[in-house]
Amino acid sequence: MWQLPPLTPDEILYYLRKSQSDDPLLTVEETLAKHEQMLDDLVERSLPGIGPVPQKNRFREVVSGEKIDSRPRFLELLRLIESPKIKAVCCVEPERLSRGSLREIGRIVELFRYSNTIVITRQYTYDLRDDRDRELFERALMRSNDYLEYYKRIQQNGRILSVQNGNFIGQRAPYGYKKIKIKEGKQDCHTLEPVPEKAKVVKMIFEMYASGTGSTTIADRLNAMHIPS
Repeated sequence: MWQLPPLTPDEILYYLRKSQSDDPLLTVEETLAKHEQMLDDLVERSLPGIGPVPQKNRFREVVSGEKIDSRPRFLELLRLIESPKIKAVCCVEPERLSRGSLREIGRIVELFRYSNTIVITRQYTYDLRDDRDRELFERALMRSNDYLEYYKRIQQNGRILSVQNGNFIGQRAPYGYKKIKIKEGKQDCHTLEPVPEKAKVVKMIFEMYASGTGSTTIADRLNAMHIPS
């Protein structure tokens, strides 16, 4: 059975990132702290007695995104694994490293492979120099990408249906309306309700534009009436 080579705490990096599959009731900070404890326990079990991984080697991604370039902490980690001083990256599961496109998955696999960096997760330890391990790692990242695309389609379908049912899904109501909460079955939803005094302004703008008045003249008229934009 393959075993981890001898490692020191300075040769290990942690990567912590919140996922959509995590408990929605926990904040990002609470989720990352929980996962950090999991990784500490994992390292202690796998490499008993080596001591804690230093704080400077723990990369917490608070602001996350699908693309590698939108994750500054992960970019920093990728630069560090090019150094022979780093031997392993530890994360809860491979999916934390990427849920991006096949191109980005390939970029990650090649960086870990040619830098001889081991990926330690709670389920499995991947040595990407080994063909079987590399294939398993690629499959894990691709499954994650497939799930993300499916989740995005479900979300988009839900948004479209919500709008078709008359709900407002934007963050800020357009001028002339206010965002109000309504009940749709057992669920709280939002819709728009006209604001009478602002509705008069919207009607005036429409009538001026329909009569051929240009946008600059309309803006000057609104400014003269002290109506804020």
